Amino acid sequence: MKITIKQSTLNLLIGLIAILSIATIYLSIEKFNESKISKLNKDKVCTAPKKICAFIKYKYTDALEAEIILVPGEYYYLDEKKKDFNKYWSNWLKNKSNEDNQIYNDKSFIIENFLSSINTSKKNIIIKLDDKDGFKIEEMKIDFSKSRSKLEDLIDSGRFINIDGIGYAYLYAFKKKITMDNYKRIDYASITYTISLEDLPN
Repeated sequence: MKITIKQSTLNLLIGLIAILSIATIYLSIEKFNESKISKLNKDKVCTAPKKICAFIKYKYTDALEAEIILVPGEYYYLDEKKKDFNKYWSNWLKNKSNEDNQIYNDKSFIIENFLSSINTSKKNIIIKLDDKDGFKIEEMKIDFSKSRSKLEDLIDSGRFINIDGIGYAYLYAFKKKITMDNYKRIDYASITYTISLEDLPN
């Protein structure tokens, strides 16, 4: 038995298949973009000279959410110790385990009075999130002359303590309302500061 399909019906079927194909491709692209937006990003930036380093995690939910850890930079470490320092943070950037390399439990990695010198400083550090051309998209300011509760967009803060009870780093968490389009433009982090060398530990 021969079945005939009208040309109009055939055209309708082809049109429906085309629409479904386009919709499937569109939804796949949207899903990919959504996963890219919500992905956790990591970056490491240091002052020059590298006396203070900032280790930054950020992502987008309904806003830009960022966590910043301030630690003594590699300026203080020489030779094998510097290699250990950089290996530790290379592992951090790559989401690798650092269980066998907890450098801040090694007293030689603790900079005496680092936290107190930061705490009493009247200067500030600015973490900027820039686009690929170096233009600022957003920034987070850590003003050491203010109490942490008064820092703009700050939602949490604290300090890290090693197994000997010695503080070695500060943590700041920010949440800033920005548009998704601006977030998509972020390419890398940078750091600027107005801390003179005499304000820092020797």
